[in-house]
Amino acid sequence: MENSERSRAASDDPIKVSIYESRESLNYKAGAGIQMNGGMGILYKINPDLQKKIVMSALPLLKVRSRAKPRDWQWPWEKLLDDLRGPTAQVTAPSSYQTLLELDLKEAFSSAQAETRDQLIVDGQVMSYSLLRGALQETLVDEFPEDSEPINFGKSLQSISSTSEGE
Repeated sequence: MENSERSRAASDDPIKVSIYESRESLNYKAGAGIQMNGGMGILYKINPDLQKKIVMSALPLLKVRSRAKPRDWQWPWEKLLDDLRGPTAQVTAPSSYQTLLELDLKEAFSSAQAETRDQLIVDGQVMSYSLLRGALQETLVDEFPEDSEPINFGKSLQSISSTSEGE
């Protein structure tokens, strides 16, 4: 960790957070899955305890696999190729899913440039996780300081602008 990162993580200066939720309330059982990767490495530098709690409610995401469902038909060129190859080389329709892509994230992240790699692999751990939106919200809300502002429900982001002070 660089000195500036270490000082931010060790600083006693609180980070002010405001939460805006487009829904009217939190429903921890509803929602979709979220994949978190680079952000988990950054969160580790800001607040390792919170990052660890989020990891405990998530599943490690180590591989990405894209598959196609089996088909009982052939494209015309596949039939032509089978005919050219002869009866001993004919390809039958797959009986299970066909893998189109399989990606090992640690291997892919390891081959990235140093700055990117160091954000995605921290202390030998791949910073890539899959979790439910509700589980993430529940973990974050449980960690909110008691004197913090409540969640702003029924709000959605319309635009972002910055001031000259960067606030």
